[in-house]
Amino acid sequence: MVHPVDSVANCTAVCGKLHEQSAVSEHRGSISDWRGHCDDCYELHEGCEEIYGRIPLAAHGKRSVSHQSTHFVCESCAFRETTLCETYVLVVLYLILWYDVKQWQIMPKCLLLWGIGMDEYTLYLDESKNSEKTLFVIGGIIIRNSEIAKLNSAIYDVKKCIWAEDYINDNHPILHCTELSTIKNSRSNKRFLSTYLNIHPTLSILGTQSSSEIKSIYDNVYNICCKTIKAIECVTIGCLVDIEKFKYIYGNSIYPKEDILFEVALQEIIENYSHFLLCNKSVGNIVYESRNDEFALTEKSPDFKMYNNFCKIKACNKGVTFIDQETISKTIRYLYMHSKQEDIPGLQFADFVAYNMIQSTNRTTEQYTEFMKKISDRLYNGGHELTGKDLRDYFGLKKLPYDFQRIHLLEDANTALKKSNDNIKTERNNLIKRNNLLIEGKNKLVTQLEDCKTEIKRLNDNASSIKPNVDNSV
Repeated sequence: MVHPVDSVANCTAVCGKLHEQSAVSEHRGSISDWRGHCDDCYELHEGCEEIYGRIPLAAHGKRSVSHQSTHFVCESCAFRETTLCETYVLVVLYLILWYDVKQWQIMPKCLLLWGIGMDEYTLYLDESKNSEKTLFVIGGIIIRNSEIAKLNSAIYDVKKCIWAEDYINDNHPILHCTELSTIKNSRSNKRFLSTYLNIHPTLSILGTQSSSEIKSIYDNVYNICCKTIKAIECVTIGCLVDIEKFKYIYGNSIYPKEDILFEVALQEIIENYSHFLLCNKSVGNIVYESRNDEFALTEKSPDFKMYNNFCKIKACNKGVTFIDQETISKTIRYLYMHSKQEDIPGLQFADFVAYNMIQSTNRTTEQYTEFMKKISDRLYNGGHELTGKDLRDYFGLKKLPYDFQRIHLLEDANTALKKSNDNIKTERNNLIKRNNLLIEGKNKLVTQLEDCKTEIKRLNDNASSIKPNVDNSV
């Protein structure tokens, strides 16, 4: 389910921007699941009228708009029905007009627009917070659509570690990493565990298991997750936000609120996701679990704000620094939001990824679990080989805000190390000179010693020759 952006101002601004920046046919798929009926969108149709001249008129005289429930496309911007021959002609024309060798090598722009002959990916995203609520992360996986069936099967195998197959098929239980971890960590506290399972009855079956059995189930779940992340060849991506650092930088009274930080984090992920799709000459969608407790179509609901922000990113590149709007519009198609009660395997796997991203912040690399290592190894590296460049902190798991103080401290420490290294080099050179002098002195002594030995031998020989003469004279 996707919520509409029914604000008159936003509707007019976004519609107008879409018309200005793209050909009429590009409106199809520019923004997904725009629902509603808004007379204030007529400004868009005034531009469309010049091309199609098929704009319906409302009873009150304004041009009306009918936004389809699945794709944002008005009646006047929809493709008209064409014969097969006409379709082929259109394809050839687009191939001729939009061929761009420099940007896409041999990939026509129209193929990028329609997604013909290209890989399609899906970005599954979820969010997680640490126990102190000072950090939160939006994270998940980028998976090729052809691998989604394999992921669904793996998540089904994970569920079989906990529930019987009949229960899974009848009830479609949802996996939540936080709940499973809480049960594992409190498995020895039967009183707490009983209370917790009453709150989360879906996992009540674990209440009948012993402490060792719960630990075994937990380990089996993560063993399957580790195998899955490798088998589906997914890429992990996310953005970590340190709320306390923002408070430190901006001050407690004016630091950015959590909703703003969430939007900024999502913008960073969308930019890096678009970069991934651009590098792979692909198109993709985003799937996010609803942030609402209940679907509420109000301007204050988190889902409304998220979708509104997504529309602004697509229409006018809001908050995106280095990827141009045209690229984002053509590489990222739709944003889908699903209820927390919907059984979406990709979102459940993204929940495990996001949770372990946040848990890894308090650990050294040596303390990582096997699943954390897999996540780190699969972080998006900007299309570069990891052996050549390690850019995972920029493209993979981006951290906000940038820790300028730590950067300055590291720079100072680096400067001090350079000075120490220079001093060591100087001292080494001095020692080398002294060593050379000592070697030279040693060589002289060796030479003198050899001379002395030669002289001693000569004297001994002379003494030996003199002794018989002395004896004879006596």
